[in-house]
Amino acid sequence: MKSVFAFVIFVLASTSALASNKYCTVSKKTVSKIEQLRIIDLPYRTIEVQTVEALVTDKCVKSRLSNEEIYTLSQMLLSHEYSQDSADQIINEFLAQ
Repeated sequence: MKSVFAFVIFVLASTSALASNKYCTVSKKTVSKIEQLRIIDLPYRTIEVQTVEALVTDKCVKSRLSNEEIYTLSQMLLSHEYSQDSADQIINEFLAQ
């Protein structure tokens, strides 16, 4: 009986952990940092590195994306094509894919 109860708890915990990774959102701190980087006047390479660093340190982003996907997302955030969209919108749409 104890093993069945333990198994049920394990399954529920696993499902909850998977769901939290699947439906997580980027932190406000990360979004704020990236929004600042998008408007600051620094060399492009400096902004690029700091954008990737901000994304990598966000738990949700790091748990959902590979390093290559994080780099791709950083390029989208810094491109002129997406300059009218908010960082929050770009990141969450990328995570939803």
